Amino acid sequence: MSVDLRVDLGGIALRNPVLTASGTFGYGTEFAPFLDLGRLGGIVSKSLTLEPRTGNLPHRIAETHGGMLNAIGLENVGVDAFLGEKLPALAADVVVIASVFGTEIDQYAEASRRLSASPRVAGLEINASCPHVKSGGIEFGQNPKLLAELVRAVLAPAGSRDAGDDCVLAGTTGRGDRPLVLLAGHLDTVPLTVDPANLPTRRVTSGGVDTLWGRGTVDMKGGVAVLLRVARQNRSVEQPCRPR
Repeated sequence: MSVDLRVDLGGIALRNPVLTASGTFGYGTEFAPFLDLGRLGGIVSKSLTLEPRTGNLPHRIAETHGGMLNAIGLENVGVDAFLGEKLPALAADVVVIASVFGTEIDQYAEASRRLSASPRVAGLEINASCPHVKSGGIEFGQNPKLLAELVRAVLAPAGSRDAGDDCVLAGTTGRGDRPLVLLAGHLDTVPLTVDPANLPTRRVTSGGVDTLWGRGTVDMKGGVAVLLRVARQNRSVEQPCRPR
């Protein structure tokens, strides 16, 4: 008996929920000789910049007692080479999500615009663990306001606009008389804690399933990613939400 593993990831149809992690699978072409990529739910490319990036000089990998350390420096071929060379080399049935990064917000925005224009790119991943030059090297993901500004810029080519409110990231004009929809989430990162004033982190086993409980074991970033996809998908339907 076959099992239907198909899932809908914010409008992206996947044949199963298995996605490769960005940075661990190259551009997919490296693994094509060894397995049928079409059997995966999809692949997430290694992070891409506007221009090719050479990364750090060797040695970039060091073995440790419990694994390895790496400092590759986000080497990649650049957006244009990815679109012109890597994507065409993948079978048409492979779902591709492109990861993007930069050191300036406008670099993210332009890279996202070019990638979004390709019908082969099903979705985008924002690599927010990169240093922002104008903020003294702080990572985008460490500052909620900076991260919100980054997401605004990435969404702008999709037709979203800045709503001018600290609590609302963006809004769309809407058409027709369908109900108004509000998508709400937050971007803060909650750290793990051993503070006795908070619930301690602990493992709970129930029905043979292990679950990790406690402050900081989960946050909203995954949910926000889904909300962004839903917002973009709404603009493509025949009768999207009415104007605010």
